[in-house]
Amino acid sequence: MKNETFKCDLCGKTIWFEWSAMKIENLTNGISEIYESIVAGETRADILTAEVHPSYRLSAKNLYRYLILRSFDLRKFHDSLSDIGVSSLRSAEGYVFNNLHNVIRNLKLIQGINTPKESGYEVVGYKRGKYLLQRHSRALFNDQQLGHYTEIMVTMPTEAATDLGLVKNMISKGMDVARINLSHDDIKT
Repeated sequence: MKNETFKCDLCGKTIWFEWSAMKIENLTNGISEIYESIVAGETRADILTAEVHPSYRLSAKNLYRYLILRSFDLRKFHDSLSDIGVSSLRSAEGYVFNNLHNVIRNLKLIQGINTPKESGYEVVGYKRGKYLLQRHSRALFNDQQLGHYTEIMVTMPTEAATDLGLVKNMISKGMDVARINLSHDDIKT
């Protein structure tokens, strides 16, 4: 690790950094490449979501953006972004475009490069993403309970296929979502 200091153009203070595997310029370039791939896909996103009900269109576009984001290996960015206190992109699924834009903007601000706040694209922010997820989940599952959020997801063990009591016990203990992992068992189990 390399220790460095730099003078912040915004506050004038000298700031000490312990650099991790990547320098900020490399992080900015790597994240910008992902961002530009999403920008390049906006026309396709518009075409793919044109037939989606207007209430779900922005969420559908966000899903398309998320699929582009996940086509990149983000692991090489996570630790370095976390080291400098910038979103590591680990939980960006609900607001992909906005999150990437803000990460790039913050990286540039750390370097003393001022960038515009707005991206010019219709985006889902963090709060709006949470709201849309909650609204769409309630509509999908016909759940009108306000304040109910899915918090417990259980990957079902093989025994759950034959032990109804096990499943009922998990539900009674608070399981909201059951996930079936098809990579561990075979057709017989």
